Amino acid sequence: MAKGTKYNYFTALEEMSSYSVQAVNYLDEVIRDYDPNKINMCIQKMHEIENKEDEKKHEIMKNLIREFLPPIDREDIIQLASELDDVTDLIDELLHLFYMLNIQTLIPEFANLVDLLKECCVAMDLAVKELKQFRKSTTIHENVVRVNNAENKGDALYTDIMHKLYTSDKDAIDIMRWAEVMNVTENCYDACEHVSETIEPIVMKNM
Repeated sequence: MAKGTKYNYFTALEEMSSYSVQAVNYLDEVIRDYDPNKINMCIQKMHEIENKEDEKKHEIMKNLIREFLPPIDREDIIQLASELDDVTDLIDELLHLFYMLNIQTLIPEFANLVDLLKECCVAMDLAVKELKQFRKSTTIHENVVRVNNAENKGDALYTDIMHKLYTSDKDAIDIMRWAEVMNVTENCYDACEHVSETIEPIVMKNM
């Protein structure tokens, strides 16, 4: 960065959010043509996305250390960066679970969960992108609501899938495997919602 150039925290947060979208899109790509024999290679590619977001988060923290007057509260930037990082970390964790738990075939309903997670991440990303003009934005609240709606739909689908698992005649080990995958997927939804719940108070405090 050139001397005298002001670091743009909003742009950096946008980049972090875009990595979450990349991660969920790649997850979707993997499950649409799932091959357990290629999962290690997929983990490496997902980890590259996750590492780039980590690097951006560290860049934000490094700049905050010497920043005299950030555009919004320092604590809000730290919280938002950490929560965005959590989203991608959890998506990354899902692929690791497929390998660790030796998932050979996917249950059909999992694709629907990922569709809703994509919806969450896209709406979250749009809300983050509007932060740079939060005083004029007319869509931040709309996208926060979209995240919450997708999260609620995901919760309902999660509950239905878990009920189906525990009332099925599946092998007990398969049930335990998929229960673990479902729980981490649910955590992904919650992580997106945490980001959206952080954005609205930031806007309200700075109006």
